[in-house]
Amino acid sequence: METKIGTSIYRAGCITQDKYLKGKSMRQIEKILGFQQGRFAEGMYVAILTELPSDGEFELAGYSQVASHRRDAKSAQSGLDVNKLKKNVLSSWQLSGPDRLVKIIPNIKHDNALDPNTQYPPGLGVPQWNLTKEKRFQIIALCKEYPNGVYQ
Repeated sequence: METKIGTSIYRAGCITQDKYLKGKSMRQIEKILGFQQGRFAEGMYVAILTELPSDGEFELAGYSQVASHRRDAKSAQSGLDVNKLKKNVLSSWQLSGPDRLVKIIPNIKHDNALDPNTQYPPGLGVPQWNLTKEKRFQIIALCKEYPNGVYQ
């Protein structure tokens, strides 16, 4: 079922900032975020967060070189002031412009039967965060022309 531009949806999970993806091809976005090649072959949606999360609604997820299934949050945050890091992150987020938060939603869904290391290889390294609570997003783009369709 195709979702229309402007539709509101609720999602949790990984997000990043628009500035790392806008103007990139679908294949480039797969590589940047760490999705298996071909995951966007049936299209992908771009959704923007409509309300910024509070510090209790997200986790620091580092960079996309390390997939969430490989991340050990406790050891990665050992010795760090997580509350201070979250406050710094919150101050950099916006609801519009290049610092707005986006979620990429592939039409090809996660496959529980497929090895996570295959589905989510190391990305090229953009900051990402994990929403632990479903938040409202608005669909702003649909990219269909794989692999060279560009998110504008």
